[in-house]
Amino acid sequence: MSRPIFGRTLEELLEKTERECEQRGMVKEKGPLLKTLSDLVKDYGYSPKQIGVFIPIRIGSKEFEPDIVVYKDEQRHSPYIVIETKAPRKEGLSQAKSYADVIRASFAMWTDGHDTEVCDLSSNEIISTIPHAFQPRGSLIYGNGVGISPKPIRDVNELRLIFGRLHDVIRDIEKKALERAFKIVSRLIYTKIYSEKNTPTKRFYPFQAGFAEKVPDVAQRIRKLYSVARKREPNIFPEDIGVSHDLTLFRVAKILGPVSLKDTDLDIKGEAYQYFLDVVFRGALGQYFTPREIVRAMVEMVDPTENMKIIDPACGTGGFLLYSLFHVKKKLKEQYDIVSVREKLLEFAYYQLYGVEVEDDIAQAAISSMILCDDAHSHIIVADALSPWEDLRKHGLEPESFDVVLTNPPLGLYEQRREILNQFEVGRSRSRQLSQVLFVERGVEFLKPGGLMVTIMSEDALERDEDFIRYLKENTFIRAIISLPREAFIPYGANSKTNILVIQKPGAEVPPTDEIFMAEAKFVGYDTSGEHIEKNDLPLIVDKWCKFEREHRYLEVVRYG
Repeated sequence: MSRPIFGRTLEELLEKTERECEQRGMVKEKGPLLKTLSDLVKDYGYSPKQIGVFIPIRIGSKEFEPDIVVYKDEQRHSPYIVIETKAPRKEGLSQAKSYADVIRASFAMWTDGHDTEVCDLSSNEIISTIPHAFQPRGSLIYGNGVGISPKPIRDVNELRLIFGRLHDVIRDIEKKALERAFKIVSRLIYTKIYSEKNTPTKRFYPFQAGFAEKVPDVAQRIRKLYSVARKREPNIFPEDIGVSHDLTLFRVAKILGPVSLKDTDLDIKGEAYQYFLDVVFRGALGQYFTPREIVRAMVEMVDPTENMKIIDPACGTGGFLLYSLFHVKKKLKEQYDIVSVREKLLEFAYYQLYGVEVEDDIAQAAISSMILCDDAHSHIIVADALSPWEDLRKHGLEPESFDVVLTNPPLGLYEQRREILNQFEVGRSRSRQLSQVLFVERGVEFLKPGGLMVTIMSEDALERDEDFIRYLKENTFIRAIISLPREAFIPYGANSKTNILVIQKPGAEVPPTDEIFMAEAKFVGYDTSGEHIEKNDLPLIVDKWCKFEREHRYLEVVRYG
């Protein structure tokens, strides 16, 4: 058994521990162990002189080594906390408790570097976290200019992992399937962001689990916070947060409390949340989600600027709006300083982005996504975009008021309501019509003269619906048709052959043209299970489209793959 490790500074403690781990072949354990040591000093306020690593203790005739022991004093006379980082959760905490009992420590903790479990040995209760430098029980930890500042996430994979852990907690405790758990995740993220943006300076954030707080106390505070937060969107977020067990809210508060979502970079938040939604919406809820690779390509074809007013009349989880925000941010960073970029991006998000979604549960995901990424949620509207104009006007929507329509309307669904069909040239003579066809006519109505619409369309509608084809020829300029592989929407529950259709509304400054950009993508960056693959023809097709737009002199047919 090796000698215990101590250090006068954190650097010395980390260096000695890393060297010992390498000598012992502790490859998997090294990372969590070093992170925990760093957190104890930097976040919890303990002196390195209060910490020992691999401290030998005797239980019966056998000797053991707790990974970390934190002492009450720098002379290391009185053990305070025992921490294990090696074993799985249940075994690790049990092991830490047995060691703590022997040396009469007050707390036992297990961690793998991400999840933690802490036990207060005085009551044998699971509590939220270990104390911060002997703070009183029940006190909060993370604050706005007080206590510990929550940390922004610097890596998209780390935030993906956090969103995944939220789902795991809800699945394991609430017993909710993936497609139902996302609604709770959306409400919790919305509430967490509200907590960060509405906590005054020198106050502690309410969305956290304080030191040695009881589970019911934490849960009650989160429920009250949600009740206040939802009043900003009372028509979208229900009164009940949807969580049956207090332990769920307690665990979620432990995960999100140390994190600053507000200060995490926009691109990281957006990519991580869209990745989470991607996983959730494969299959049963696929009609509400467009894969990121296709969304990105469609947005880049539009090349939106800060002055463009954009709407998605079937916005689902808000992907087109979010990636428009990304795109505009990238362009602004090339022209302005950081402060100006922030101001202009907020103006774009608040005044120029609109989404309409008929399902309030899905709208919750869109709002959470947009508020997560710069508070661009004010124009997510719960309504049927095919409703009569007198209804849409009640939500502040007017014909010919948008520069861009970006959308993926539901594939394969038919509209049969007479009052809806009668509004549309492509519907009034029929007993039923594909919803996606009606969405195109409504999209054209939304556009200002000269405006651009980029939408997903089934190949059947483009090839066989004579009324629709006639409508396009008489009311729009067809600018591009990009064929997508049949597999493009299979991970999301659809087996239709689809295209990206780009049309432009005629206007005084739009010269008539018969030129149509056409391309065929064989690969789109993911396989039939939705998993990422390297092959993706869309970026090259988008480049060719941009060249076509600049030159606008020829018909180009492009095939890739």
